[in-house]
Amino acid sequence: GLNVNRPVEDGSVDITSSLDHVDRIAGYHRIDRYGIAAFASTSRQQLQKKWLQYVAISGLLLLALIFILGFLTLRILRNQSAMHDQQKQLVILASIDGLTGLYNRRYGLNRLTEEFKRARRYQYPLSLFMVDIDYFKKVNDSYGHAAGDVALKAVTDILRTTCREQDIISRYGGEEFLVMLPETALDEAVRLAERLRKTIEQASIRLGSTDLKMTISIGVASCDLGSDNENDQTTSIQQADRALYRAKEEGRNRVCVSE
Repeated sequence: GLNVNRPVEDGSVDITSSLDHVDRIAGYHRIDRYGIAAFASTSRQQLQKKWLQYVAISGLLLLALIFILGFLTLRILRNQSAMHDQQKQLVILASIDGLTGLYNRRYGLNRLTEEFKRARRYQYPLSLFMVDIDYFKKVNDSYGHAAGDVALKAVTDILRTTCREQDIISRYGGEEFLVMLPETALDEAVRLAERLRKTIEQASIRLGSTDLKMTISIGVASCDLGSDNENDQTTSIQQADRALYRAKEEGRNRVCVSE
């Protein structure tokens, strides 16, 4: 038994029951007002069982929490990835011409600025040419705008297949295109322009029961990388445009080089 006159207020003690000889852990609390001590005990096996139950339940709750957090994290990452993909898609859509699938004018000019800076930094040549479909208005007037769209897309397909992989093609105007040629000197750009001109001249574009023959005029220019003028890429476009105008003045279906 416990001596209730002991000065200890409360505590615990290991005991062995004289009835069933089971080891127990007992806790007691002294109540001075009545001169007694409250006493309770439980077997070690019961205590261990409850502790193991507590650990098991806590472990399950922890696993459930980890699962929920992992699930929520995965959802957040997937949503972020989807938003990123949507943003990329919007950027792509904003840079593409709806009819031809080429880059639009704004994107083409931005890329020209980037390519110009890169060419200046690494000192490699950069050329470009302006392409215009000859007498394209007559196609629209004779066959209708729907047929004109077919012809425009056919010329676009030839542009894609004839130009090199590194070349950057954009639709600059209605039937006008801007082609950038990184790491390409002027003489090589002229050869590429002439090859493109011949390819389109020899092609036949099917419009219903009619085989349409078309030609293009091209103005070629090379970017001046030695100048410190930040607007030199604009100057290069103007030079190519003037060369294109001269090609038209001289009879069309030809390549002219900026002077």
